[in-house]
Amino acid sequence: MYPVRGQHVHTRQIARALRTFAIHSQTCELWDTSRCRQLAYRTLNYLDVKPIGHQRLGCELSFVTDFRMIFSQVFESWQVFRALGIRPNSSAPKMPSLTASFVFCLALLTTWLGLVAATPASAKRQIIYPAAGIINAPVAGTAIAPGATFPFSYSVRNVCESGYSAFTVWLLPAPPTNADLDASGNFVAGSYLYDFGEYVVANFGAPSEISVPSCEWTDIESWCRASPMQPTPPPSFTMPDFSTSEFDSVIYINTTMYLAVVESYLYCPGGIYQEFGYTSNAIVYNATSST
Repeated sequence: MYPVRGQHVHTRQIARALRTFAIHSQTCELWDTSRCRQLAYRTLNYLDVKPIGHQRLGCELSFVTDFRMIFSQVFESWQVFRALGIRPNSSAPKMPSLTASFVFCLALLTTWLGLVAATPASAKRQIIYPAAGIINAPVAGTAIAPGATFPFSYSVRNVCESGYSAFTVWLLPAPPTNADLDASGNFVAGSYLYDFGEYVVANFGAPSEISVPSCEWTDIESWCRASPMQPTPPPSFTMPDFSTSEFDSVIYINTTMYLAVVESYLYCPGGIYQEFGYTSNAIVYNATSST
């Protein structure tokens, strides 16, 4: 009777998929049903559960940003996993024999209780670590000319063992400090020279794109497009030319700048709303023989 084929999966797989939902729930608004269906489908794929019917999954069921609505959403959450027909693998060693619906509702409830206990409803706590992953390229000391293309590679730290890791890339005039970051993990005006953008990478083999097995349903056409949740990091960036009018024609010669990465650690244990880590490599901008 269920619109999704029931399968046996490990409890830890369910927990990891639930964490993936929690990490990205801040992008999931009730009115953005297309976005939320993509999130639902991403987790279905991660658990290798294929749809065989016309059941609609989305934010209207349970995936909301306002955790104060958790109690009113628990029953709907149970319905989602009942529809998915997911059960823990009974052969998994030392795995509790819990239904996925119970695991999901318990996860929602404990998350909500953790947030309530840790912080007032109007406040958002954050922690900033003066360390993150590793910038593999460009290496420290690399000379980069204005307008030149340079390689970029970053290995995430993933402190909270999330399904997906988001990070931003910046060019700074000085080494980054905690005071340079605002509550959202962005560098405040005057502390950076250029913003290269935000990117997301998948961890633990999670899919980087949404793969939909069939596209015959007109009401879920958006599911039929395989697209990343956020842009994946490119293999290279182009260094801005600050001598152009776009940047007020500022001339830098043999100037030490800092390519910085700020990694977001969302919904870590302990009820902390958001945590950040940052790192940077010094580069030489517009290196010449001039002194």
